[in-house]
Amino acid sequence: MGGLWWEEKNEKAYALHQLEPGLGFYKYLRQVQKNMERTHFKYARQTGGKGFYAEVTISLTRGYAWTVKDNCDSKELPWRAAAIQGMNFALGNVLLHSSYQFALEVIEGHLAHSSENAFFIAGASAVFKSLQISLNEDDNALLLNYINTGSISRFNNLYEVP
Repeated sequence: MGGLWWEEKNEKAYALHQLEPGLGFYKYLRQVQKNMERTHFKYARQTGGKGFYAEVTISLTRGYAWTVKDNCDSKELPWRAAAIQGMNFALGNVLLHSSYQFALEVIEGHLAHSSENAFFIAGASAVFKSLQISLNEDDNALLLNYINTGSISRFNNLYEVP
């Protein structure tokens, strides 16, 4: 019973990534990982005598339904949640014409210098960087102002990605 389910799931996965069906499992994983694009973003800023530091690495896979996943194994749950909120905020300001899947892979921070606000900005910025979007000055200022205010509304522009 379980074998039939696994074969059906395998066929769908191979078809999704356009791989030949006889490919072994580890070769399949390596091929899928090749299709993944990783983006690293480091946010380090000194504001008002306080340091803000966050590093986020995300992966982008084309051809999936629009989703944001948490693949991070870090124990800092509030930082992970903030980075994912930032990723979702960024995607809310982007018009995508293709299917993408974003996954939070790695976060790095420092107990004395990292905050949820810094991880929000790093998560959002990593998405913009992976989609090769350069924010205009007004929107970038809104995003960076989040570190002080903790609140942000939608950007004035909707960025378009083919």
